[in-house]
Amino acid sequence: MPLIIGVHIYITSWTLTVIGHGELWLSSCRMDGQDDVHGRGLDYHYYMEEIMGYYCEVVLLLGKEADGELRVALVKAPEDVRQLFKGQPPEVDAKTGLRLRHWEHVRWEGEVSEFVDSFLAALDGDQYRFLRLGERFGDLDDYGGIEDSPFGLEVVAKIEFKKP
Repeated sequence: MPLIIGVHIYITSWTLTVIGHGELWLSSCRMDGQDDVHGRGLDYHYYMEEIMGYYCEVVLLLGKEADGELRVALVKAPEDVRQLFKGQPPEVDAKTGLRLRHWEHVRWEGEVSEFVDSFLAALDGDQYRFLRLGERFGDLDDYGGIEDSPFGLEVVAKIEFKKP
């Protein structure tokens, strides 16, 4: 049974609830006592995704040959995919030839995710590493075979506090 903690924010009559593994649900309270967001019966997290989209942090680490294949594939890619990669040139490690691209706040969906998934599926696992961290707690994709790199890739989740 998940731990449920409710916190009432009295200024706006919204309820913030932490459910289980840190998922946050925010809902308005109607006069009839039912939780709702603008009459849609949706929790706030999914309501905001509906309006604003779902954003991720993404890292794509490629070997030199795989990066060359990516450049060839991008020529025939949809315009939004080409623009995404054009706007994020790779960091290159001169010693290993590895190339790292990092997007901090990107909508990773539709043609972009389809293009990258298709491209990576055609590669050997030891030619890349792909990390995608979504907005929701625990939403993580981590695949590919490049484990050790000079970039020191790792996903860190931690709680910090100050002692009184």
